[in-house]
Amino acid sequence: MNIIPFQFNNSSIRVIDKAGEPWFVAKDIAEALEYPTAYKMTRIDELLN
Repeated sequence: MNIIPFQFNNSSIRVIDKAGEPWFVAKDIAEALEYPTAYKMTRIDELLN
């Protein structure tokens, strides 16, 4: 398992390489997309339906 950091629109995004598959850190993605919390971002589908 490796952690690969990169930049997206001036935001730091961490990606974890698990067996060749990328796993994005939800907190980093939420901050980059300006969601108030990672929890709300990962539950947006449930909240809209």
